[in-house]
Amino acid sequence: MTADDPARITYIRMPKTERVRGGERSLAEQAATLRQWANELDEQATAEESNLDDSALFGLARGYARAVTPEQRDQLAASIAAQLTLNEAGLILRAAAAVRTAVPGIVARAKDNKRTTAEIARELDMTDSYVRRIVREHRLVSWRLDLYDSEAGPGWQPYEAGDDIIPSPRTEVHLAEHILAVAGRGPREHRARVLIWDGTDEQPDNAAVYTHEQEPGPDPADN
Repeated sequence: MTADDPARITYIRMPKTERVRGGERSLAEQAATLRQWANELDEQATAEESNLDDSALFGLARGYARAVTPEQRDQLAASIAAQLTLNEAGLILRAAAAVRTAVPGIVARAKDNKRTTAEIARELDMTDSYVRRIVREHRLVSWRLDLYDSEAGPGWQPYEAGDDIIPSPRTEVHLAEHILAVAGRGPREHRARVLIWDGTDEQPDNAAVYTHEQEPGPDPADN
């Protein structure tokens, strides 16, 4: 397969969440999100007793940020090795791996929330140039899939909506085709259109950067 083969492209689907106005979430809200993630991951861990919680994770991150010399990093590593159990270390490593897969989306959303490249690089322990590369190669867009004269009502009516990251060299065309392909029976039974906008702010239909229309057709699985 070539680099442009659609089978090798993974779009980063992000749930449509209530937008935060006037800045980032509070530390309390961020801590609540971390607790939720920890609880979900903990369901896959063993029943071994553990003292690991979100405050310990914050402590680890703070200790790593403050350990700037090789000697300090060695001391930190020895301390962590003495305090963490095998299961706790595995839990943290799996959580870190999950976060790494979401980095393009995290960076794109931060830029959409007017965070600077320097701020993002500092928070994610990256270089400014690497953050700029992520921004250059990944575009955050919002989209809506409409059906015409469907069960939802006459004319064009919303069917699905969401946010996505378009990785380079993919385009709005590829994303629209992907949305239609995984949308189920709706686009197969009714005329459909996909509207795509830059960013996540609510925008009128005529501000869409791309509109893709499709007539109803057979299920590809039947071929």
